[in-house]
Amino acid sequence: MDSYNRVRTLVHSRNQLVRIALKNLCQQDINNSEVICTDNIDEFITCLTKYKPDYLVMDTPARECAYLIYDIREKYPTLPIVLVQKEFLFSDRVVAEYFGSVILKEYNALLSTWPSTLPSGLFRDESFCGPKFYFRASFKNNGKNISAEINRWMRTRLEGIVQSRRAREVSLNWLAKGIPPLRVSKKIDRSDKVVYFYRSIVMRDLNIEKTRDFVASLNVSR
Repeated sequence: MDSYNRVRTLVHSRNQLVRIALKNLCQQDINNSEVICTDNIDEFITCLTKYKPDYLVMDTPARECAYLIYDIREKYPTLPIVLVQKEFLFSDRVVAEYFGSVILKEYNALLSTWPSTLPSGLFRDESFCGPKFYFRASFKNNGKNISAEINRWMRTRLEGIVQSRRAREVSLNWLAKGIPPLRVSKKIDRSDKVVYFYRSIVMRDLNIEKTRDFVASLNVSR
């Protein structure tokens, strides 16, 4: 294979400053022959097909690109993906776990390891990779119900984290759909204080610090 096609890193970010920073970070890796950057999704998909990189570095939350990851996984089942953000939510971690070989790195954490650990090193160091997960048994569904499948997996994961069954039910069945607590209280015939209490339980157990992150933490975009 010639050097033009030996691209090993594909970096994607709509933010120019972040894109340049990630490119410079990846170029420090002597094992890489080239780093390609994209700022729009169509170009990203084109480059992915054309260059077949060894790994991807994407500046996007996992919860907003589940269908894109599905398409990538369908063609490249074990291609490692690093997603970078200022911070990640529970829904991001559920998506990453569902597909496997998806690593979530916050900006500060990624930069703090440089230059001792370069991007490609994330896939060799178990302290970063963690356990390897691949597709769930129900993965092959033509991509039509990925969000539903991931949401089912999210319910399963919550059972092992949030012990209160009622808090899980109220959060997933009502609050996560964006329904205000006051309306939920009327729907379930309980006081609004009880609904707020259920929400606080889930926020505590999932380490959700900001109320505005609650709905996004329990949702995967279509």
